[in-house]
Amino acid sequence: MIRARGLGRRFGTFVAVDEVSLDVAPGTLLALLGPNGAGKTTTVRMLAGLLAPSHGSACVAGCDVATDPAGVRARVGLVTDVPGLYEQMSPAAYLDFFGQLYGLDLAVRDKRIGDLLEMFDLAERGRDRMVTFSRGMQQKVALARALLHEPSVVFLDEPTAGLDPLAARAVRELIVNMKHARRGIVLCTHDLDEAERLADQVAILHGGRIVALDTPSRLRALASPETSVRVTLAPPYPISAPSGVVEFDTADPVESNPRVIADLVTTGARVVSVTCTTRSLEDVYATALNGELQAATRVLLEADVSASEVQVARPPGDLSALWLIARRAAVESLNDRLTRLMNVFFAFVAPLALLILAIRPLAEQATQLTASVLPFYLLVIGMMPAVGAVGIAAGQFAGERERGVLTPMLASPASNLAIFGGKVLGSILPPVLYSLIAQLIYLAGITVILGVDSLKLLPPGLSVAMLLLVPSATCLAAIIGTLVSSRVRTYNAAQQIAGILLIPLWALLFAVAFRLPDWGNLGLLLTVGGLVLLDVALTRLAAATWRREEVLSQR
Repeated sequence: MIRARGLGRRFGTFVAVDEVSLDVAPGTLLALLGPNGAGKTTTVRMLAGLLAPSHGSACVAGCDVATDPAGVRARVGLVTDVPGLYEQMSPAAYLDFFGQLYGLDLAVRDKRIGDLLEMFDLAERGRDRMVTFSRGMQQKVALARALLHEPSVVFLDEPTAGLDPLAARAVRELIVNMKHARRGIVLCTHDLDEAERLADQVAILHGGRIVALDTPSRLRALASPETSVRVTLAPPYPISAPSGVVEFDTADPVESNPRVIADLVTTGARVVSVTCTTRSLEDVYATALNGELQAATRVLLEADVSASEVQVARPPGDLSALWLIARRAAVESLNDRLTRLMNVFFAFVAPLALLILAIRPLAEQATQLTASVLPFYLLVIGMMPAVGAVGIAAGQFAGERERGVLTPMLASPASNLAIFGGKVLGSILPPVLYSLIAQLIYLAGITVILGVDSLKLLPPGLSVAMLLLVPSATCLAAIIGTLVSSRVRTYNAAQQIAGILLIPLWALLFAVAFRLPDWGNLGLLLTVGGLVLLDVALTRLAAATWRREEVLSQR
């Protein structure tokens, strides 16, 4: 399932992973152990098609991680230490969203979602919002998401972190079931007992390199060939063991134990119990990190990584995935109360205030409608959606990264264009919708205050240009906000930087707004058309230059 040779990753001059070679065969579990910063997560991200290796090679489920990362992402499942859910969605809707990203048709999605919810005892909560779920329940949904497209390889990065004992036990049982289903599994964990119970092979990383790789039993033997033996006796104790306990270390308990027990019985001792203890994985781990474990690194279980038996659905095209992501992003943004209040202000308060403060005083001077009111309308109402778009866009990457919900999206087979373009479109849909409502209220108010004949004073070309300029300018603001959001660490930073960059954009568009009446219909058409083309070009350019690893490296 997985074969890596000399895999490495650099971030500038820092070497995060170096010369990692390993194999994971079907139905086996490799546990990656190591201290924080050892390179475990970076290794998993390279093998999962999220990060491009700086050197070396790896093949996962028949796809090369360097030349076909999208193919890798379509064939693997990833679970991180944070569930990474859109908590305002229900489990059924959430899984349906990811099922569409992976290209599963409706009938297959419905069946698999039902089966997984039943498997994880979530069927009765399938329509509830996940914000009400416990951490264990959320982690179950994350596991269901990773298994939804029936991947042949599953990466688990601290899947039981933060879970209560019963929830952690349920996750471990599921991992065992995945092994029985012939899936290749890579488990990153700090829980050495968990690794010892589940792993077929263990790799210990330190400083980006594998310092030990073998089966748990062989690693224990390499760390120390001796077995500690404790023999407990019943009173009265013989002279040779006055404490009632005999302890010794032996390299060959099969030969030593019968001889020692026979000697004790000969002296009249009565044996209650014999306990044999070998070195634990914790001891092996400490020995390996101290550099005292020699000749313990080898590639095991030569894996078959051919794609002949790997069945994968065809992911949707860029436009379909873009619209799918945009629709989810738009709905998610409306769950934020501040965003809703701001959009309600744009849609209802601003146009009504403009009608009362600007239009009613002109009731006796309707001829000034074109010269005074229309530009003022553009300033107050027409450009306001750009503010809302920037606020939403700031959360599309930076905000989702902070909440830990971005990685599952990046781990899907959706293209960069679909993800980036979808988040841009999702940022503009709510404010443009509210802007349209504001425009309708504004025009209806003009009709009531000034009469229906007053609408004839609005030049058609200018009116159309203004109506098109609003979404075009909003889209430009959303592109800026989304691009900034993908390159900074926090939501607040994204919002502040994008807001600053919005100021010159506003100045330019205000200047354009005041000059629109002088440019004629052709000039209006060219202006708006040029802005639309600029939006499309910037979106494609940003998607072409943006990299998933850039977003992930900001965390």
